[in-house]
Amino acid sequence: RIVAVKDCSYDLYAAGRLIAETPLAYYSGCEELNLPLYALGGAGWISTVANVAPRQLREVLDAFDAGDTARAARLHARTLPLAELMMASGLPGTVAVKALLGGPVREPLQPADRPAVDGLRAAYEALVQAESVV
Repeated sequence: RIVAVKDCSYDLYAAGRLIAETPLAYYSGCEELNLPLYALGGAGWISTVANVAPRQLREVLDAFDAGDTARAARLHARTLPLAELMMASGLPGTVAVKALLGGPVREPLQPADRPAVDGLRAAYEALVQAESVV
């Protein structure tokens, strides 16, 4: 009765095999592997970064679906600095999203400190500014 998988394993080989060998809808749960898994036949991704940059992540899918894989790769690469800060900074994804959206977090979570917020905002601004140069 399982019809879909969200994969956060960072194992592209195993994911590729499952996509090829099963009828499961396969979703990336690792921002860095969104495009590679989609290119292997994944159904899409479940994304923390899309909470703050939905258009930018949607453009990656649209470019790939239109057959412009080079543009999809460029767009995907542009999302990676923000994804890295949001996912590998030691903050829970929820805290990183709230820091960028300016909302409070609920206990027991604690808000991001000023240096983390400043870094996230700088990465977000860089992503938004890069949009005009594709």
